[in-house]
Amino acid sequence: SDLPSGPLCGLSPPPGVFCCGNWGCLVPRSRLGSGDDYNSTSSEFFPQVCTKLLTNILDIVEMRGAQAGGCNFFLTSGRGDVVSQRTRVVKSKRGHLATMLFKKLRSELRWKSFGRLRTLPVVLAQGHSRFGTSSAPAEIETHPHQWLAEHRDIVWQRSTESGEWQQSITNVCITITHNGDFDGWKVHDQVVPNGQLGEFLARVLHHSNPAKGDSPKLAGVMDLLLCGGRWVASARLAFVKVVLQHVEEASGWMKLEAGAPNSVPQPGTFAAWARPFHHVFAKVARSFAPDKLSIRKLIDQVVHLYSGGEGEATLREVMGDDAAFAELKQWDIHGGVLRRFCTAACLYFFENDMLGAVAQFFDHAEGTFGVSVTCSLWPQTIILAAKGQPISVAFDIKRPLAYWASEPASLATKWPGLAKGDGPQQTAGKSRVDMQDATGEVWEIQMVKAENPRDIHQTVKALNELALPGTRLPGSIYFPVPGKTDADFDDESPYRIILRGCSLDGHATPVLYYQFQKRMIFYCVPPLPTLSKAQRRLPDAIARDLSDIPYVLNEIDECWDDSLSLNRLSGTRFAECIGFLLNRRQAKGSDIDILIFGVENSLWLGQQFAADLARVFPRLNVTAMSSNWVLGMLQAGEGHVEPSNFAVSRRNFKLSQHAVVLAISQSGTTYPTVWAARLVARVETITHLFAMSGDYDTVLGTSIGQGLQMPGFNNSLFSTLSGIRAAEPSTVATVAMQHTLTRLLIFSAMHLQETGVVEAREDLLQDNLSNRFSDDVRPPCDLRPSEASDLLKLARSLKNSSQLLVGHSPLQCPLESKVFDELKQMGNHLAAHLTEGYWAIVLGAAYVYITVTAGFPLFVGIWGKLAHGFLADEWQEEATEIVVGTHLISFVDANLYIFLAIILATIHRWRTGRRLWTRYTARTIVICDATMNYKLLRAYLSKLRALAWRFTTFGVAGQNPCDHFVHEMTHLANSDVILAVGRQDGRIASLAAAEASTIMSVQQARFISANECGGVEAISVGHNRWEKPGLFSKAVALPTAQRLPFLSEKLMNTQRGSYAPGTVMHHVASIAAESRKQDSEKQAPGARDDHGDLVPWVSMEELLDRFDDRKIVPTETAMKVMTDIIVEQAERCGIWKSTAAEEFQKFAASHDFFQDFLTHTNTPRQSPARRRNSFLSPRALLPKFSLDARAVVSTSQVMAILRRRKVADWLADLRRKTRQRELLEQAGCKLFLPDGDDASLLRKVWLAWTRYFLNQTAGRPASRTAVRSFSFSLYGDKVLTHATAVPLGEWRKVEELRRNGKKHLSSIGLSLKTTFLAWSRMTIAGRAVRVEVAQPTKPNIDSHSCVGARLVEKCAGVQLLAELRIVEGLYETRVAATERLIAFFVIFYAAVRPVSRLPMWSFNMDRSESRLRVASTPAPVSFCEALPAIPAYMMATLKLQAAFRRKLRKMNESGIEDPKKTIE
Repeated sequence: SDLPSGPLCGLSPPPGVFCCGNWGCLVPRSRLGSGDDYNSTSSEFFPQVCTKLLTNILDIVEMRGAQAGGCNFFLTSGRGDVVSQRTRVVKSKRGHLATMLFKKLRSELRWKSFGRLRTLPVVLAQGHSRFGTSSAPAEIETHPHQWLAEHRDIVWQRSTESGEWQQSITNVCITITHNGDFDGWKVHDQVVPNGQLGEFLARVLHHSNPAKGDSPKLAGVMDLLLCGGRWVASARLAFVKVVLQHVEEASGWMKLEAGAPNSVPQPGTFAAWARPFHHVFAKVARSFAPDKLSIRKLIDQVVHLYSGGEGEATLREVMGDDAAFAELKQWDIHGGVLRRFCTAACLYFFENDMLGAVAQFFDHAEGTFGVSVTCSLWPQTIILAAKGQPISVAFDIKRPLAYWASEPASLATKWPGLAKGDGPQQTAGKSRVDMQDATGEVWEIQMVKAENPRDIHQTVKALNELALPGTRLPGSIYFPVPGKTDADFDDESPYRIILRGCSLDGHATPVLYYQFQKRMIFYCVPPLPTLSKAQRRLPDAIARDLSDIPYVLNEIDECWDDSLSLNRLSGTRFAECIGFLLNRRQAKGSDIDILIFGVENSLWLGQQFAADLARVFPRLNVTAMSSNWVLGMLQAGEGHVEPSNFAVSRRNFKLSQHAVVLAISQSGTTYPTVWAARLVARVETITHLFAMSGDYDTVLGTSIGQGLQMPGFNNSLFSTLSGIRAAEPSTVATVAMQHTLTRLLIFSAMHLQETGVVEAREDLLQDNLSNRFSDDVRPPCDLRPSEASDLLKLARSLKNSSQLLVGHSPLQCPLESKVFDELKQMGNHLAAHLTEGYWAIVLGAAYVYITVTAGFPLFVGIWGKLAHGFLADEWQEEATEIVVGTHLISFVDANLYIFLAIILATIHRWRTGRRLWTRYTARTIVICDATMNYKLLRAYLSKLRALAWRFTTFGVAGQNPCDHFVHEMTHLANSDVILAVGRQDGRIASLAAAEASTIMSVQQARFISANECGGVEAISVGHNRWEKPGLFSKAVALPTAQRLPFLSEKLMNTQRGSYAPGTVMHHVASIAAESRKQDSEKQAPGARDDHGDLVPWVSMEELLDRFDDRKIVPTETAMKVMTDIIVEQAERCGIWKSTAAEEFQKFAASHDFFQDFLTHTNTPRQSPARRRNSFLSPRALLPKFSLDARAVVSTSQVMAILRRRKVADWLADLRRKTRQRELLEQAGCKLFLPDGDDASLLRKVWLAWTRYFLNQTAGRPASRTAVRSFSFSLYGDKVLTHATAVPLGEWRKVEELRRNGKKHLSSIGLSLKTTFLAWSRMTIAGRAVRVEVAQPTKPNIDSHSCVGARLVEKCAGVQLLAELRIVEGLYETRVAATERLIAFFVIFYAAVRPVSRLPMWSFNMDRSESRLRVASTPAPVSFCEALPAIPAYMMATLKLQAAFRRKLRKMNESGIEDPKKTIE
């Protein structure tokens, strides 16, 4: 599902998420320049710079769905009327919406340029992109919508300078855009459904609209309500509100449907009824002030005229229509009805301006809305309203500029036309404000021209005094949009943006200046959007996303390794909330302890996370559900949807006290997830609500109370750090979320046990997993600290293995990878299957066209040449032989034409090395892997082929081979089916049965047909190199050298090479039968000494081989062999290979190894048994015969020397010195750094970083206070300006400082020069050399250490295997499955890429026809009620916290040193 709402800073969003999206801009035509000089006037009807700006916005907003789109703006006609220019377009299946829309707009304007149209001083563009939810895509259904369109009317407007009312006859055109669902509108205390509402409006307005969608009805309602300054429209609305008693009265009390009569008075009648209002108002208009007393007097005068106070003849004369006069009696408009009618008409005339009309609409509307409204009477004003759908607005008050969109991420676009030399690349807007869509909010944004720009407040004051009296919302006063400082204003521009608004929660609370200023989020200067040369060569967004996977994984690891990162802070609170639940119960309860919800990819990842979380914490009841079900069960109003195939329903959906709730949405704007989180936050049960999305700046984050407007971080928000990913087939966003959940799981288990919140598992006799105990006696956490540490190492290895899988390093540079090439080759093999139909059809069609057009069928033509040439002398032309031969050859040609496609397809199969005689039809790819993987890959592959042409498409299915695959899929086992099989690593004990089951399922599908070419074809991806002969046509073995081996692998000696899972299962059975003593004697516990330090490793056999099978050698030979071993293993030990020999010689000279042995020559001889029990003791290794120990030494003594503590300490010290030397030398003047203050500051920061990093490496982590001081002292505003754009929220600023300070520096396996240059390039943009070539990061892993090594001395046999099962299972679900997922991403991309680039029938793989990326609409669960009130306990907590803060403040003022301690 998933696209982030996006960062406020950093790189620009890439070009090109469910449902519709609003967008637009408001800017003076004279302020369209770039750089520092904004003064530039465009004479174009629609300026090109606005086209580019809106295209950049639309490229992000369209990802909410873009089947169609439209744009509306205003021009003036030759007679001075404001006219609407509306352009709408339905996007072609493979087209680009913005390109098609503005191309059509320019074409329409080109024709209109021959008329007398003129431009307005302010450009107001109102746009919308649509995903059809209520009707099929068509131009008539496309926004912007108008019901009455342009029509002429008498309009009264009050001068904002003199206060006089002026009358004119002008064009009136009301235009709206809307995203969401308009369910119905209340008329006379009855909700009229959307369908009937259209029939009602067609009768009241006497104008029908053939569009079937819901939004055109909203346009009709606005034509009915927006009647400010227009007596005819006011009289019509008064008739509807006062005279009509029921909607069916408009159809003569017939059922309101098509074909029913229309009994509403004609427009001429309403015009006649409005003339008395005109007549009375014209007499007082010059000095009329619309206060309550004046309006009441006006009403009395109109009632007096209508009641015949001036005579019936006068009334008839004023009306000018006897029929209209007669209809007054027909509709019983007299007495009290007449007074109410006149009162309503007068009030609507003054109250229903644009803001008042929209607010009145929301008082009676049901549904979800993101709305924009414009009217040609106010061409410099836009109304924006949000209730249930997000809208964000960005401002640049210096230009001035306002632009808005439904996706906050789209507002981070840059101003078009800004060249590199024109100054820093800045966002078009300098600040952003998000409308409060949860409770509802409406704004009126207006561009005003002030005589004195410095005195804008006087202009606004005069406007408030003259324009607002008498309106529906006089308390919602205008105010100028504030800036960050006074320097943000430009005195050269006479224009200013003013704003007023109110809430839509029923109280109409005004939007005030200072509250609005607090809500503003100010942009900082973002860096230049740079891509490496290799990235620029990548063909599309999906390829770039794949190449970014190692980079994002590295970012996630660095983030979780930093104790001050926001993810770690949120993870700490998440773990502590779980610990509180664990300590409150001893057994699993019936209520839900941990609830995880999301949609599509987020849900599938959450379900696997919930399963693993329940495995680690068996006492907790963990449930993962779809956000739609959670939303449906929490809704109290009509229209909710409940799960019908789920054990949880509204009756038993209950959260336990202090339950933990995690909402997952990659985009952060997914409608069901956002609204479910809002409802969960308001349940009466005390809950701890967390959210996870692609960035911290999301609607979901705001919904849980963690918006950027918050000054502090409440430790409840996680970020996957993947950022904006526009491609619909999700790759890096999916992997990032999976890895973030993995780190959260591991951190929770480690933190709770290390801090003592829950008891750690240590005593195997009481808590071993081999005993089938019930949950009430299970330990609170089944994952031991040592196992969690091993799992953390495995999780960190994912960054290294992903480099080999995608062929790119964390620095986003390409690298050579054999496995990457193999994955692409497998993808090319699949591509041959998928392109077979294309080449058969295209080449066959070309052959038919050529031969038929030329009249030369191949065989008939050749036969004709032979018959008329070589055979003409022997036979006559009419000879029987020639006639029969001609018919036979024609029969051959006919067969060739009929079977040409089959022949060409067969040749294509032969050329590509595939089976020849399989079905000639489209292929179906069936994904066989773990449940999470096959669902993710099924969605990914389906989206890759979404725009494929009909004869190049293919089917996609999937199932778990260990579950339903055999029952659900084997009846489809035909030769047109390709199985993409993901295999577990069967070399690991607990996974051998899973791989064996997978292979068995594939065999059942593969060998159903006895014909070799009749069964399915299968390809395989897995970590085990073994493959059954004849089962898979292609197989790729994923690398495992990047991770630690498992103890079970070492016990069975399967950590390297290929092993059949059946063989491994026999090994498992053997291990289970062996005794603990035999097991411990045969297997070494690990590759580290008793102190756990890294030492040189060499086996006795290898040492004897180096000594030529001599057990006694001279000390010089022994010294040389030991030096060679140190040099060979220098890289593994973390020291420099070039100086390893010299350093070891110095160390040996200062520590005489052999003298240590010599001092023990006179010790008593030990018994053989005791000598065996102390194998590593030097005394046990003394020779049995007397020799000069300084001249010779035994192989046992050499082994003891290499394993002794002195060597381990020496290596550790040398390793630390090596690391320090690398860092300090790279930070010196040898680097090509620029001169000046920036260089000095850069060196200062780098040196401080090395000290900080070395302290951490040496096990001396700095305190939080010290790190914060380090960050703020070194990463001040100067460095921040060069680094990245950071929102104003202090918590977000600290996070960005942390990320930029550590970026690329903790990957010690990388080249330090490359790392430092990358870091310096980010700090001082563009002045360091880019390194484009990289090598795979070599993991610092001791090949002889293993996962679970600490269990060797504690258990054996069945118990040992049981204890290993949990960490091995978590490795499969959290790491190995992710590696297979990445591999399949690469394979399927390589398979579909050639299909998308076929000549004449190419398409974009990164999008679908609907352009849907984020589900932000209320489907399939509609939200039709207001949010419930905040629970009482939350309000009480807030009051207590506020009182405590006031108490602290007073005590601080009174001089108390430690007020908190005093209060306690």
